[in-house]
Amino acid sequence: MTSVVTLATGEQMDPATGEVLPAVRDNRPTALLRPIAPPADVIAVQNETRAFIAAALKQGRDYGVIPGVAKKSLFQPGAERVCTGYGVYPTFRIIEQEIDHVREIPWRKVKAKYEWTNGKKGKRIGEDVTDGVSLGLYRFVVECTLIERASGNAVCTAIASASTLEAKYIDRPREAENTVLQMAEKRAYVRATRTAFGLSEEFTQDVEDNPELADAEAREPDAATEPAEPEARCPICKGRMWDNREKKTNPKAPDFKCRDRGCDGVYWPGEWPREPKATTRASTPASSDVPEDMVLPLPGAPDEGKRLGAISTKALAGYAEWCGKQITERKAAKKSTTNYERLLDGINRVLATREPTRGESDTPQATEPRRAEFQTVTQRIRALLTEPACADIAEQIEQQLAGGMTPHQLAQTKMMLEERIQQYRPPVEAPTADEQEDTNDLPF
Repeated sequence: MTSVVTLATGEQMDPATGEVLPAVRDNRPTALLRPIAPPADVIAVQNETRAFIAAALKQGRDYGVIPGVAKKSLFQPGAERVCTGYGVYPTFRIIEQEIDHVREIPWRKVKAKYEWTNGKKGKRIGEDVTDGVSLGLYRFVVECTLIERASGNAVCTAIASASTLEAKYIDRPREAENTVLQMAEKRAYVRATRTAFGLSEEFTQDVEDNPELADAEAREPDAATEPAEPEARCPICKGRMWDNREKKTNPKAPDFKCRDRGCDGVYWPGEWPREPKATTRASTPASSDVPEDMVLPLPGAPDEGKRLGAISTKALAGYAEWCGKQITERKAAKKSTTNYERLLDGINRVLATREPTRGESDTPQATEPRRAEFQTVTQRIRALLTEPACADIAEQIEQQLAGGMTPHQLAQTKMMLEERIQQYRPPVEAPTADEQEDTNDLPF
């Protein structure tokens, strides 16, 4: 074995050949990683972050709760507010993408079917299976980097992906190309925010990041949880409908609209989910479902203090009409209508359970006043539809009237039309040339 000679410079030389050997580096770490701040400072910063979140973020807008998940989920608006408050902005870069406009993707969707009794979901009775083939595949992997505005330094980087192979996009991939790109950016943005500011203790991923958690309750319902409402179907073509209740900005706009652009089917506020109709005494909902024990809180009324279940049908119909007028007037005056709406809902739900009884409601004298009242409301609705403010929805309302509407739907439609007419402002026509000349000739 040849010995190695160490030179004065610290280098090593092979004495047989005179060659200076390359230095051997020691790759072992020279020091351990140590905290850059005392524990008290770290805790103080975390407490400041929690205080900022409590003051700046609002539940339902910036974060929410997913059924079956203990932690709250951070939404994109919440991530934006956190980054704005700390002087940070995001940059995005597509690091991988797959775009194929002609790829055929076979898919299958399975939806559980349950028994429904008086609006309550019961045991599982089967499945609805839908098969199809969609055209197009779009997949994006996006990197989000948070940049500090003051220094321009990168704070954190996160990666997320989205594709049209996900269950909610697989049946319409070409319509969702831009949607999945934005979804990948949003997922990366939320993930980077949670990592950069240490928010994993406060928030989990958004519902879009883990849809199986949001759908777990629908797939395996817990008996202690509130069952989901039935899927809305178009009243005209019986097809699927868009749910606009959380997205719409105008509270008077339809809650549901048919997905078929050639169909005018809609459900206005209060029309869905439909309230179950009692056909026999045995199927009448229990007192916990129908507020018959609610007390009429109208000072000076003949039935003040009585239970709604003990008030006659004719009197309840009169109170319902009075509540509708109060709601319209208070909305016009920008006053709260919560109590009146709660009372009107209770009255309508009690009326929906009423049945004709032998010797009383079966007589023409008992049924004729109510039938005349329905006809009066229907005539009033048709008169309101002739107003210019209702011209754009007149045809849809007429179709719903022809298909049959419940007393509650008639009252809601009448209120909605009256509000439209009250808020309507006719367009101002521009003056003609002759009128303009006459105006210019005025001495003042």
